[in-house]
Amino acid sequence: MIRAIIDTTTLLSGIGWEGKPKQILNYWLDNKFTIVTSPEILEEVREVFFRSKFDFIDIDKKNEFILNLASLAEIIYPTHKVDICRDKDDNKFIEAAISAKVNFIVSSDKDLQVIKEYNGIKIISVDEFLKILK
Repeated sequence: MIRAIIDTTTLLSGIGWEGKPKQILNYWLDNKFTIVTSPEILEEVREVFFRSKFDFIDIDKKNEFILNLASLAEIIYPTHKVDICRDKDDNKFIEAAISAKVNFIVSSDKDLQVIKEYNGIKIISVDEFLKILK
């Protein structure tokens, strides 16, 4: 089973709009892969999701998504620290990926994508991940 870290932007895009990030979430719900996350990533998802930018999404739908993510994803507690991302807030994705020993971080974030690979972990786009899942 493929295990992957999915960044916040991709997760929230999958809930807020139709498109490729939503396809990724559907693959996850169909058990085609496992989302691996950490408490720090979950907190960021929660914080960003409740910004006014996402007010068009019903609050019950937001809460349901966060609850599903927290209960259905594999939660890990990172034991590694890194300082390699231009945006220091993005280090948490690499730290979680190293600790969980996943092969992929799926990201729409240019600050993560520019790294391409770290310690054998590929940082790939939504399009690239969809090709792998298909």
